[in-house]
Amino acid sequence: MEALAARKALSIAMEAGLRQVILETDNLTLFQCLAKKRVECSAFGGIVKDILRLAKNCNYIAFSHVKREGNKVARNLAKMSGNFEDLQVWMEEVLDSPSQRIRGPSSNMKIGPLEN
Repeated sequence: MEALAARKALSIAMEAGLRQVILETDNLTLFQCLAKKRVECSAFGGIVKDILRLAKNCNYIAFSHVKREGNKVARNLAKMSGNFEDLQVWMEEVLDSPSQRIRGPSSNMKIGPLEN
């Protein structure tokens, strides 16, 4: 699941014209495969190969491993994504603190600016 999300995120970044990218993941196996450019002979390896192919279009790319606790906003967004029928991309606005707008799974999560 994490590899699929990483591939989609990098694809969206490329379509948006972003060429300097830091791709963060809390999946150690995915990080190690990307960092070492190691492609396994499996469905997972095929996704890693796709990510590495997309990465060639970047002027700068870094793969970063973050601890799960440091990735709460992304994890909550991923959990919430199952509620969307269509693709949702959040790029146009930079929020002061996304964690203030995206709460844990037990509360009401919101994406985007809060209405005043």
